[in-house]
Amino acid sequence: LSVITNGLRPANQLSVYDQVRVTILGGAFLVFNATITGSDAESMLSRVQATYASAGTDAVDPVRGITSRTYEQARLKSAMMHHAQRAYIVADSSKLGEHGPFHYWSELPSDWGLITDAGADPVALTALRAAGAGSVIIARH
Repeated sequence: LSVITNGLRPANQLSVYDQVRVTILGGAFLVFNATITGSDAESMLSRVQATYASAGTDAVDPVRGITSRTYEQARLKSAMMHHAQRAYIVADSSKLGEHGPFHYWSELPSDWGLITDAGADPVALTALRAAGAGSVIIARH
């Protein structure tokens, strides 16, 4: 398994497995969430075609897409989804729907998946399915 990530936490967690090859995108380090962003990371990603991409988010909205705290994060998440055959958005149930003062958004692909928890509001899930969430995975503890 090959994993390409901009997150230092997932890279550290996966590094203990011999069968996983981890590549970390280069660029500017964001301390608040231990991720890498910027034009260097985007350049590295432009040379990749992944089978799957997963992106965490502070909110997922059926119209606006997924949000990020910075413009650079939003650009990189957009590129990640663009360079994958299938994108999965990871968002706990509290993040479904537009919340908070978010300014930076990435559009959702036409067909994508959602990974969330059992507390997800059925109305929100219906709206997200209508916005292209072809699969919804409810994570269990």
